[in-house]
This record gives sequence, structure tokens and C-alpha cells, in this order.
Amino acid sequence: ANLKTRQLPLTLSASFHGPISHSPEASEKRGSSRSVDKSFKVRTGTKKDKKQLEENSKINLLIADSDEATIKLAKRLLEKQGYRVDSVSNGDDCLQSVQKKKYSVLLLSENLSRKDAPSIVRWIR
Repeated sequence: ANLKTRQLPLTLSASFHGPISHSPEASEKRGSSRSVDKSFKVRTGTKKDKKQLEENSKINLLIADSDEATIKLAKRLLEKQGYRVDSVSNGDDCLQSVQKKKYSVLLLSENLSRKDAPSIVRWIR
């Protein structure tokens, strides 16, 4: 198969500056007024944004990572951008998913169990 790459119109970013607490009491004890915004929002007000969401909805992504927290965060962010996202937590499940369904994008962790990312890429090629 001929593999092509394409830049997706998506920006994922995160920054961590030490321990974060969701309770006001814990913040007061530390003398910190840090807060956490748990909402992820996608602008859908303009025609351009709606068109982008519609275009993104045609793209199937597969996330393969052994860390469930990473999968959950990435999946949530990508789905908010309109992408169709599946996820697996090991290399064997990744190969099975690729055999069953056509994906436009694979996000592979180097630390997969059972099969590593380079083996999966060689198999796909």
C-alpha cells in the first residue's frame, strides 16, 4: 500500500505546572489560586468552522497507546474536532482493527504491548 501523509488541521497542547487540585480547599491550603478548565470547546459559529467539522467527520483515526489516560484525552480532543476515532491499547488489537476497517490516520505509541509500532508499520506497508 502506498502510504501518504497529510497535515491535519488540529492542534493538541497541554502544559503542566506541578500538582493540580480540583478542590478549592486544597488550593487554599497550598496558597495557590490555580484553577483547571475541564471543558474542551470547538468553535462552530462560522461557515468555515462548520465546513471543517464536516470535512473532519469523513476522517477515521485509530489511536494505539497502552496508557488509557492518553487515549481518553486524545480521543476526546479529536472527537470535539469532528474526527471519527477508535482506540486500542495494544499492538495485536491495532492490527485487528486495521484489518477490519480502513483508517485515514494511525496514531501509534512506541510503547505498545504485544507488538511494537515499527512492526505494525512494516505489516501495514
